[in-house]
Amino acid sequence: MTNQYQPVTCDKCGRQIKMPESGILEFICDVESGKCYGLQVVHHPSSSPLACGCGYHSGRLSISNKAVGDDILNYYTGPYIEDRLDLLKGLLDFKDSSEIEKLRSRLIAAGYANYIADDSDLN
Repeated sequence: MTNQYQPVTCDKCGRQIKMPESGILEFICDVESGKCYGLQVVHHPSSSPLACGCGYHSGRLSISNKAVGDDILNYYTGPYIEDRLDLLKGLLDFKDSSEIEKLRSRLIAAGYANYIADDSDLN
């Protein structure tokens, strides 16, 4: 394995997320229905070029019975990328199951399967 991959583009600001450690995978869950949607890759708050951050603003969503789920992008790298995306798909009920497949294609195309994350970042 090598650490050769291409940066992915932030879905909010359109700028590159240069390292997997600088990004998060985010989605919204409707508390009442249990359905999730809005899967996006954005800058981690500590890496965001925007003052207000690139991610969903959970304070506004909680008023409307919505919750933000997120996970570090590092988790979706390396040889187990397929298994981890399958786990995400199995654990959460997405309104549109193609969201996971689009993400899978996007991360695989960027070479994230070849990226070896520092294990300490996954704990």
